[in-house]
Amino acid sequence: MAAGSFATPHLFPYGFIVLMPSLARMQTRWMVATWLLLWMPLLANWLGPVAWHFGHLAAAAFWIGIYRNRKPRAEQPRRVMPKAVPVHHLP
Repeated sequence: MAAGSFATPHLFPYGFIVLMPSLARMQTRWMVATWLLLWMPLLANWLGPVAWHFGHLAAAAFWIGIYRNRKPRAEQPRRVMPKAVPVHHLP
């Protein structure tokens, strides 16, 4: 869904509704800025159809906010393959 926010940002209520929980993981200032950017496409009422492309700003803010709040590689749990279980052959 996050990738679709770049494809069709003018459908922001539908594409971004799935991304709303990610706002809770962002820093407070970035969260507020992203939330405000979600309302930018409404400027199309005054600025014309070109303002629909302001939805790309909100999509970029979501992606950057998610990227900035990722865990450093050292804190991520290691994914280890389970040890092979011997297969018993039937006689």
